[in-house]
This record gives sequence, C-alpha cells and structure tokens, in this order.
Amino acid sequence: MPLYVWISLAVFVVCLVAGGTWTAVHGLRAWKRGRPALERMNVASAGLSEKSLRVQRRLAKIEPKTTRLEHDVARLTRSVARARILLGSVKEVRTAYRVARFFT
Repeated sequence: MPLYVWISLAVFVVCLVAGGTWTAVHGLRAWKRGRPALERMNVASAGLSEKSLRVQRRLAKIEPKTTRLEHDVARLTRSVARARILLGSVKEVRTAYRVARFFT
C-alpha cells in the first residue's frame, strides 16, 4: 500500500483516540460536578414527597368540614331566599296600608 494510505490511517487512529480521550475526560469532569447537584435534587425530591404527604393528610381532615360547609351554605341560601320573600311581603303590606290609610 502507498505511504499516504498509512499516513491517513495513522491520522485517523490518532484523531479517534484523542477524541475518545477528550470525551472521557470532559464526561468524567461533568459527572463529578453534577453529582452534588444530583444529590441535592434527591434530597429536595424527598422533602417534596414529605410535604405532599402532609398536604394529603390535611386535605383528608378538611374534606368532611368542606362537605358540612357546603351543606350550611345551601341552607343559608335557602334562608336568605325566604327572608327576601318575607321582605317583599312586608313591603306589599306597607304599600297596602298606606293606600288604605290614604282613603280613610
């Protein structure tokens, strides 16, 4: 084989080894830098899970109270509607009384 083929093959192998070495070195550096961040993320994730469980427990305690509150609000709405009807009746009676008093 001609000499330029051997030179091309040598350049190719050197580039392949240099590229692999560069990638390995920078990959290991990135891994070493990223490991503490990964550990912090794991700790934060555990804390988030704990907070989520606390929220779920609180919601379980609040749910019966919410049902009762909805029932009480519905009852209050009915009472307000009745009060408005009664107020309308009182206004009609006042008007009728004034009209009757005017003619007497």
